Amino acid sequence: MNPPTPRAATLVDLMLARCDDSFHRRACIDGLGGGGVVTWGGLLQSALDLADTLEAAGLRRGDRLAHVGPHSIEWITVDLACLLAGIVHVALHADAGPREHAEQLGWLGARGLVCTGGKRPLPAPPGVIAVDLAAGDRRSRAAGCNATAVEVRDRLVRRAGDCDPDAPATILLSSGTTGLPKGLVHSQRSLATNAVAAADVFLDEADDVRLSWLPMSHAMARVGDLYTALVRGGCLNVVTERTRVLDACRVAPPTVILGVPAFFERLERGARSGRIADLAAAFCGRCRVCVSGGAPLRQRTAEFFSQRGVPLVEGYGLAEAGPVVAL
Repeated sequence: MNPPTPRAATLVDLMLARCDDSFHRRACIDGLGGGGVVTWGGLLQSALDLADTLEAAGLRRGDRLAHVGPHSIEWITVDLACLLAGIVHVALHADAGPREHAEQLGWLGARGLVCTGGKRPLPAPPGVIAVDLAAGDRRSRAAGCNATAVEVRDRLVRRAGDCDPDAPATILLSSGTTGLPKGLVHSQRSLATNAVAAADVFLDEADDVRLSWLPMSHAMARVGDLYTALVRGGCLNVVTERTRVLDACRVAPPTVILGVPAFFERLERGARSGRIADLAAAFCGRCRVCVSGGAPLRQRTAEFFSQRGVPLVEGYGLAEAGPVVAL
């Protein structure tokens, strides 16, 4: 039986819960980088260290931090660090061009700028703090998870005491139907509430492994993968190359896969053509459910997956809504 859905006013509350019950369990796996594992304790310690680094650079609670970087465990650490420090995380889409990034920096009013994952640094406009994460990252990597659960928990409790559930926590960029990105502001309360509700519908389990390949600059992956895993302490198999999703499955077989219709349609074509002999086996036999969102899913694709022992359900959401609306 699925455990009761936890209550949380903030995402920092959920981090505290993971420190208490998941400290030594897997939080992230680098599915294509040799299978390196980061525990929840290690991830939380790294995020706390990075929160200190952001503050040392001059950022304060309520400041906006623009962030450019590809999908990675490092990206996740920046997001959690911002939540801990009360800094508003503004994740720019990594696949946008430098000109678009520069324009967005102007109207978003960012106080700081950080680039991760080897992404070429953007020039910081006048008055914007260019944050160098190198020193903080080295400290986190060197330390690993050398702190005890009690030490990490004490630091989380101090951070939680300063956390305002209803203050702006992140600005999500979404183009909607206009094609022009807009900034949508969410608080920790709205994001935590949506994640807890989504985890209940997904019937998430603590030992779930989510195939995390969608970029978390988008609301769908941020809440549907990261924050939903944070609710019960599941593990994210972080895939840094979208063309090698099935390779990553062999490193850490997923139980839940979130994707867009085009992703599932490509798998359908591969199975129909014989390039994928067994769809369930391609996911390594543990996949309990696939969830499609972001655009309409064709009925024939859902039926094709179901006939091959892989349930595929459709969700609907809006970035304005936090983002899951129905599933």
